[in-house]
Amino acid sequence: EDGEGFGVHTSLTKEKEAINVFVNQGNISIKGNIEKEAQLSIYDLVGNLLLSYKSIQENITPNIQSGIYILKIQSKNNTYTTKILLE
Repeated sequence: EDGEGFGVHTSLTKEKEAINVFVNQGNISIKGNIEKEAQLSIYDLVGNLLLSYKSIQENITPNIQSGIYILKIQSKNNTYTTKILLE
């Protein structure tokens, strides 16, 4: 088991792209139909950019404190935004 049964799961769908975001014990897993060139950004609740990745990686372990953050994935055609809880 990869631990995806625990934590928080969010599904984001637009047009032909479907993204699943799993947050578990401080790790973020992203799966689905998304361009590898898509950019992933993590913001605090005030809107300050904390981390930015120029390409989507399947597993990310951000080096930031526990808390609620905004995760934004921007592909060529779509933008996805969701809140995440890192513990």
